[in-house]
Amino acid sequence: MRKFVLCFVLLFMLASPSYACIGARQAAMGWAGVACSDDATVAYWNPALIPFTKSGVSFDTFCSVIPNCNPRILFTSQSFIGNHIGITHTVNQTREYYMISYAQQVFDDFSLSVGVSIDFKYGQYQGYSLIFSGVCKHDWLTLAVLAQDTNIRPSVAIATGHIIVCLEVYDAANLYERRHLRLGSEVNFSQLAIRVGYTTREGLNETSGFSYGLGVNISDLKIDFTKFKEDLYGVSVRYAF
Repeated sequence: MRKFVLCFVLLFMLASPSYACIGARQAAMGWAGVACSDDATVAYWNPALIPFTKSGVSFDTFCSVIPNCNPRILFTSQSFIGNHIGITHTVNQTREYYMISYAQQVFDDFSLSVGVSIDFKYGQYQGYSLIFSGVCKHDWLTLAVLAQDTNIRPSVAIATGHIIVCLEVYDAANLYERRHLRLGSEVNFSQLAIRVGYTTREGLNETSGFSYGLGVNISDLKIDFTKFKEDLYGVSVRYAF
């Protein structure tokens, strides 16, 4: 219990400029995280995965590195999962975002979650969104879906040996006119992971084309690095307990 309390306090003490963007691992994999996330960042990507994931915390920082200019922090994020609960907090110069969810395992290979996100801009309350998600895990196959209001994001992940491949559709119904594909892959070697991703939409959170990154595993501590778009970089520190 003391570990849960300590991590919960650290989650908000370490908050710094951020955007609603979670995980250097997911960034390297084309932002395809709904079915393949495997750490505290499931609090954001798919809370239904919480029952299948070890309790832990994650801290992410993304920055812009332009030649002859000082690096500029664009956004960071903090996530925590434990006891069926997932919490995510992000904030940048204009926006602050909170998300909290509860997950329940219904069957051995199936779970559901419900949550809410609250959005602030320039310190002013902007509104909330209801979030529902589900996941079915069976051996090497994971089927998942996340619904943030009417933004439906189905995803599938295949894990065989040391290789993971995942495919995700963002805004599947195209109600926000932002529908696009996200494809990610990861190859694991003992303490090292190599990742490559591709997405078909260009924006701050997506690179129309490839992204890539590395991960280092030291027992329950994982450190991830990624590069996406021309001058954007990310790093994550993840710890499971």
